[in-house]
Amino acid sequence: MIKKTPLILSFLCTIAFNNIVYSQVNNDNLIATVKKSLVLTEEKCRKMLSDCCNPCEKRGPRGKRGHRGRAGSTGPTGATGATGVGITGTTGATGPGGGATGPTGATGAIGSTGSTGATGSTGNTGSTGATGATGNTGATGLTGATGSTGSTGATGSTGSTGTTGATGATGATGNTGATGATGSTGATGATGVTNLTDELFINAFMMTNAVGETADTIFLNTYGLQTTVNAWQMYSAGDSNDANVVGAQFVIPTTLDTTQPVTLIIHCFNQLVPSAAGDVQFRVRTDYKADGEELGDLAPATGYAQTIITTPHTISDPAGTNLRYFTFTVSLNPALLTGATWGFIAIDRVAPTGLDYFEPIYLTELSIQYTKIGS
Repeated sequence: MIKKTPLILSFLCTIAFNNIVYSQVNNDNLIATVKKSLVLTEEKCRKMLSDCCNPCEKRGPRGKRGHRGRAGSTGPTGATGATGVGITGTTGATGPGGGATGPTGATGAIGSTGSTGATGSTGNTGSTGATGATGNTGATGLTGATGSTGSTGATGSTGSTGTTGATGATGATGNTGATGATGSTGATGATGVTNLTDELFINAFMMTNAVGETADTIFLNTYGLQTTVNAWQMYSAGDSNDANVVGAQFVIPTTLDTTQPVTLIIHCFNQLVPSAAGDVQFRVRTDYKADGEELGDLAPATGYAQTIITTPHTISDPAGTNLRYFTFTVSLNPALLTGATWGFIAIDRVAPTGLDYFEPIYLTELSIQYTKIGS
């Protein structure tokens, strides 16, 4: 085994020397530091001496490397030094000649043209050249104005008339002349015939009810003579009577214009009944059919085509045996008559909205007003 004491002492001295060199302390601190280093050296020496008995070839495991210390912060940048003042050196001597000539520079801009010199004298005229070929003839110029006509010579004596020559062929027809101006408008003629209104009627003898074939009422004393006025009794709606409904059928005129209004007029009478007063009102039901169609209330028929309730009429009594005539006006739907040729009307009384006139009134006539199709 090899003793390692001298090696250890050298190591300790080296440590003490490093502490002395790198410690920036005063003398007192230096002494304390050396002492501390010596104490540490003795302890380390004992440990090392105890290890000297181990074989020199045996080496302990290498300790882990300690963490790298953090880099210190960068110090402030020093101030920039003053700029030095240099002295310009003398110009060097011109280099030896004989170098190659540089490339020719670009041509300068052309200067302005000088003034024209004086014209030289005209030379002698050369010999005349050969005549060139004749050019094309130019266009003919405009014809000059006609000269004035000379004076007429004296008329000679008239010769005898020769025989008439044959008639020459008729020349071609000339172009049609321009149309002359339009003459003033004549007076407006009379207005032509427009569509005319017309009216068909159904009198009392052309109506019927469920119990009779002719008018059921005859007024004999209206005019004080043996004259008759016929009508149908129309009972109050509250009076249960088979004669309450009166009907009539008619042929629809072929000249009826279904684009114009069609109006039904109901013509009635009432007589003096001092004990009665109030209003009357009718229900009007109509139907219209074309050839081949069914009528009735069973399918395929559809019953009445139109049902209308008239406006109320207040009864006013006449004097004595007189009758008071009054009418109801009902607008029919002309579109329903289009294409139809047969019509039917049923009329009965309904209870009015006001006081019901409980006595009979008398239906005497029906008429239908319409516009004829113009011819």
